[in-house]
Amino acid sequence: MGKTALAVRAAHALREEFPDGRLFVRLRDASGRARAARELAADLARLLDGDRPAAPADPVRTAARWRDWLAEHRVLVVLDGVPDERTARALLPPGGPATALVTGRTPLACLGAAHRVDLAPFGVPEALALLSLLVGARRVDAAPAAAERIVTSCGLLPSAVRLAGYKLAALRHLPLGEFADRLADPDRVLGELAAGEARLSDRLDAQWQALDDGQRRTLARLSGRPWTGAFDLDQAADALGLPAGPALDALERLIVAGVLLCPAEEVSAHAARYTLPRLTHLHARLRAGSPDTSCTAL
Repeated sequence: MGKTALAVRAAHALREEFPDGRLFVRLRDASGRARAARELAADLARLLDGDRPAAPADPVRTAARWRDWLAEHRVLVVLDGVPDERTARALLPPGGPATALVTGRTPLACLGAAHRVDLAPFGVPEALALLSLLVGARRVDAAPAAAERIVTSCGLLPSAVRLAGYKLAALRHLPLGEFADRLADPDRVLGELAAGEARLSDRLDAQWQALDDGQRRTLARLSGRPWTGAFDLDQAADALGLPAGPALDALERLIVAGVLLCPAEEVSAHAARYTLPRLTHLHARLRAGSPDTSCTAL
């Protein structure tokens, strides 16, 4: 959704307010999986000690040193990709002049009082603007219908549009219309959204693995129906084979897990329209049929 880009942009804009510096702490690896505690502790130790050689960092002691240091410095810390509240609490400033910007796939509701910003997918103009930055405005302007098909097939998700742009920037000979046709093919789109070592399927794999068995079953059943974008509670209950109450509980667990999108404004459960991103739907459909998952019987 562009969480990291927004947080970094905000940190740059706030540089005058934090004379002791701005620090970026990445809590997930390039594939989107949570980093090991000792690897993260080593990063924090380097931030605390500079280039001085140090013994292997102990996660608990290093986190305590980190919080003590934050309590005495006016710094802005970007904690990027926080997997859960416990990890966030171990790294957040305990008080004092430091401030944190936290990004996460899930709402991290138990962190307490905080100013929260929920990011939605781009609109078409925003997605086209990003694509133009990556492949050149002239190329996009020459094939506007194809460019719109590309960003729409990406679900208007910034990370997917970025990968599409990287690929088109490398394959200068590839017509936008031909690439749009590839992305429209549900059997090809996930494989096409890859550039170098970056693959959207890796991030979707990490998201799938982070779910518990019940959440995977719900997602697998929803993905077993043709993708329609938005759906209501009655349609979800039919797909899940559940009464409305248990179906709503199952949907809300996927919302909390950051998989399912819900309305930003208050609306009753029966009037709400829920959105399962197309690429998540396609990935879940593939994983539900894989013999290494718990959803093979669905």
